[in-house]
Amino acid sequence: MDAPLAADNYFDPPLVYVEEQALLSTGRFVALCAATGGVYALWWQYETWRFFKQWE
Repeated sequence: MDAPLAADNYFDPPLVYVEEQALLSTGRFVALCAATGGVYALWWQYETWRFFKQWE
């Protein structure tokens, strides 16, 4: 995906879309990890890593 450039200043960094992240309570996170045998924790780490890669 190509990011649009500002028309008046080509030295500005490109505008990049970053997904919005939802907050999850600690109790719900622990419950989801226990219910899925730890798979949810791996998925959460991947989503967090992807969010910060987009944000860079």
